[in-house]
Amino acid sequence: WVQYGFDAPVHIRGMRFVFDSDLNRDGPHPCHRNIYCSFPRQIEPRCPPAALVHAFRIEALGADGGWSTVTRVESNHQRLVRLEMDVRTTAVRFVPEAAWGSDRVRVFAWDVMA
Repeated sequence: WVQYGFDAPVHIRGMRFVFDSDLNRDGPHPCHRNIYCSFPRQIEPRCPPAALVHAFRIEALGADGGWSTVTRVESNHQRLVRLEMDVRTTAVRFVPEAAWGSDRVRVFAWDVMA
C-alpha cells in the first residue's frame, strides 16, 4: 500500500490515478501505436496489459485510529482513473489488490484533491 498523511483532518473530494499500462509492449504491427484504435478487426482480441491495476481499494484513517475502506474498484481497465469521494480524514491509503496478470503493479501518479 501507499499512504498520504496530513497534519490535520482534511476533506477529500476526489482522487486521480495514472497506472502503468505498458505502452511500450509489442503492438499488432511495428508501425502502429499500441492502442485499441490501431488494432485491425481480423486479429484476436487482446486483454489489458498484465501490469495494469485490475482491482484496488482506498482506505481512510478514522478518528478512532482504525482504517476503513471508503472505495473499492474491481475490473479496472483504464490507465487514467478518477474517483469522486466525500471523506474527512488525516490519512488515506491506496491498496492494490490485483493486476491483470503480473505480480506487481506500477502507479505513475496519485493525486488527492482536498
